Amino acid sequence: MTPIYAHDASEALLTSSTTFKDTTMNTLFQFSLHTLSALSLTVVLSACATTTPKTESPAEDPPTPAPQVTAPFSQFNQNNSDSTSASTSKSKTSLGTVVRDLNETGGLSLVLMNGLENIQVSKEGTEGVAPKDSLEFLLRSYQLTRYSTDHYTFIYAPEYEVLTTLQLAKQLPKKYTQTRVDIAFGANTPLFSALALISHSTGLTLLADQAMGDSLCGELNLLDTPLPLALEALLQSARIQPDALKVRSSNDYIFLHSAAHPLRAKVQLATISEAMKKELQEKSSISLMVYTPAGNEVSSQLGSSKLNTVLSELSLQLGISVKAEGKVNQLPVNPMVMNNLPRETVLELFLHQWMLPIFAYEEQDGNIVLRHAGKE
Repeated sequence: MTPIYAHDASEALLTSSTTFKDTTMNTLFQFSLHTLSALSLTVVLSACATTTPKTESPAEDPPTPAPQVTAPFSQFNQNNSDSTSASTSKSKTSLGTVVRDLNETGGLSLVLMNGLENIQVSKEGTEGVAPKDSLEFLLRSYQLTRYSTDHYTFIYAPEYEVLTTLQLAKQLPKKYTQTRVDIAFGANTPLFSALALISHSTGLTLLADQAMGDSLCGELNLLDTPLPLALEALLQSARIQPDALKVRSSNDYIFLHSAAHPLRAKVQLATISEAMKKELQEKSSISLMVYTPAGNEVSSQLGSSKLNTVLSELSLQLGISVKAEGKVNQLPVNPMVMNNLPRETVLELFLHQWMLPIFAYEEQDGNIVLRHAGKE
């Protein structure tokens, strides 16, 4: 499988889209720059298997910070990257490119920690040698460490040893261990895009709050991997510390959120009529900013949108009119996919994406209205 190649997060997310088509594993990859205001990420995964500026919350409380990593991001370029002139040398290539090649042609399932992909490495030690020998050269020459599982090998800087302690299997219902996925993503793919595309491919529901969802994954390629291990690989590649992560899960969904983000216990206010309660208990599926125009092609917007621009689509897919009150309309919404959930669960998870537990919904004139409800 060919990865989704998300390029430099500070520039390409504003000026690019990625297009990728896959027909029985024969792939065509195309990357183009443009100046469209609506960005998209298009990919086709195998049968198994953002970032515009965020508007400030209308709440008075300060937003919760994103999960912390264990070492300065910039140190990799300072310690391991060559100068700009050297990086253009024909004898050099990026570590991310080498890992991608080893995954695609060498049959290795490598997961590269985000932030290492731009290290300039010598082609001499990686070309014309066995894939395993190439990997040994990379680890030895660039002071990197590996963590091996039965399904993948995680490559990381020694300062990030804590990332290898992440264990999700015991935190998830057993049904998820029976799900296996084939996934491949390029460096700087937002976690929310990865989760949305996996949800679309598997029929499951995988979501994250915006602190977790905005984290950028590293280059990776996994084959026939149990879902809990695949999620561990994604989170490790995004440098998310185990103690920064909380997991809420059931047989219906997996929701990843920051440990600093308390989830609101009750998002449904008392103004819901009995008739509306019955409607909210009926099941529905939504796919926001993730599209399937034809065949196996899956397209995911590469960034967030303001709530007021997605309310009509949310209402159409949910089967209930959904509106928002006041400044709530300006809150950012990340691409997401939810499959076969009660409507009330869809609304609950939708509200949980925002980092403050002050949002709820009520019924007004037959509409569901998302609003600022204050602290519980």
